[in-house]
Order: sequence, then structure tokens, then C-alpha cells
Amino acid sequence: MALDNDEENMDTIQRLLAEIKREKQVIRDEVHVIKGELSTAMYNEDLRKRLTGEWRRLKMEQSTEEELEEMREQERDREKRPSTGSSGATYRETSF
Repeated sequence: MALDNDEENMDTIQRLLAEIKREKQVIRDEVHVIKGELSTAMYNEDLRKRLTGEWRRLKMEQSTEEELEEMREQERDREKRPSTGSSGATYRETSF
């Protein structure tokens, strides 16, 4: 970049800035995709742990005796509670 070519230099700088902005946006897009993939993977792993009962085993290993008793009590309460729909109304039993 010669000093006597100010206009050419300015054009070159503008092109470089535009290219940097495009690359920056591409990187942002890639980060967004990676975050989405990570979120999906974490959700799937959590779901897998819940379905296999692994999360309960891990939680029990890390819990104190009082916390374990509280979890057992909550489980018993949950089993006693009738199933409800999203409206909060209990499901009716029907015979076929």
C-alpha cells in the first residue's frame, strides 16, 4: 500500500473489512450450529439416563440418608396421586 494511492488503499481496506465481517458471521453461524448440536446431545444423554434409571442411581449415590428418605417419600406420594391432564382434571377410568 503506497501512500500516494489513498483511494486504492481505502478500497482495499473496505474489501478486507467486508471479508472479515463475512467470515465473522460464518463463525457465528457455526457456533450457533455447534451450540444446538451440544444442546441436543445433552438433552438426549439426560433422557437416556432417565429412561435407564441411571440418573436415580447417581442421585442416590450422591445423597445423604435424609435426602434418600425424602426422595422415597416423594416417590410414594407421586404413586398415590391420580394422573391428570394439562387442564388439571383427573382422567376418568373407562372400560372397554
